[in-house]
Amino acid sequence: MTQQNGQQNGNGQPAESASLLPEGRYKVKAVDHTYGTAGAKKTKQIGVALEIVEGPHTGTQLSWYGFFTPDSEEFTINGMFALGFAGVDEKTLYSGEAQAVVEHEVYQNKKRAKVQWLNPIGVVMKDQMEGAELASMKKYVQGLAARLKGGANGGGNAQQLPARKPTAQAPQDDIPFPDDDDAPQQSRYRR
Repeated sequence: MTQQNGQQNGNGQPAESASLLPEGRYKVKAVDHTYGTAGAKKTKQIGVALEIVEGPHTGTQLSWYGFFTPDSEEFTINGMFALGFAGVDEKTLYSGEAQAVVEHEVYQNKKRAKVQWLNPIGVVMKDQMEGAELASMKKYVQGLAARLKGGANGGGNAQQLPARKPTAQAPQDDIPFPDDDDAPQQSRYRR
């Protein structure tokens, strides 16, 4: 089992393995947790040991730290909810899986992987439709699909979406065209 980001070596310093966990999103589960404080201000925090449960890095462990300050406590509790925490029984923290967003940072002159966010797995929407509103939306989407596809029975005078025309390939030369990776990165909120 490989230990990554946030885990400590015998000197109490963050351990950095020979191969740094790549930045990305990983499906994780909680395997341990503890509460403590950080820094001179004794900021209350939770530390959660996570284990990657899917993909080529399965079994790799990493740590996530959530802080309980007025500016961060909502993000911390939401991260705990993503892992399955039900709000009362701490054992529920181990009941689910979440998506860990891992980014690289430099800490004490060493590059390390850090869990920036814990998010629920799947589609999350702040304002989900329910009840009559949801039923109405489903009916609307079904009707739209039937109209554009040719009706429920495949017939009728439905309007078909036009097919995309293939584009001609540009001649190859030595000048690379910019792509999305060349655009300046903006600060992202909850990646």
